[in-house]
Parts: sequence; structure tokens; C-alpha cells
Amino acid sequence: MHAIRHHRTGAPDVLVLEELPDLEPAPGQVRIAVEAARAHADLEGRRALGKVVLVSPR
Repeated sequence: MHAIRHHRTGAPDVLVLEELPDLEPAPGQVRIAVEAARAHADLEGRRALGKVVLVSPR
């Protein structure tokens, strides 16, 4: 299985394509085949990191 992952916060260059073992569904779960997926929203959010202020809820 391929996965786009990040191991630290930052710009889009922190995202890495990794190969992971296929997951086996547990009883009562199903596995679905994914033909295509995208990470566009995450990339756009990371490009904006330097332009917005992130506030943590108190």
C-alpha cells in the first residue's frame, strides 16, 4: 500500500510517499479498493502555513 505521510509539521516538502504493508480487515470490517486518491487539500493548507496564524483552542 502506498501512503503520503508526514513525520513533522511544515511545508509540502515534509510529505513523503511511503510503502506500507497492506492492512487486513478485522471481523465485521471490509477492505475496499482505491483506484485513485489525492492530497490536494493538505498541500494547499501546508502552502498557506506561512501566511496564517494558527490558534489553539483553550
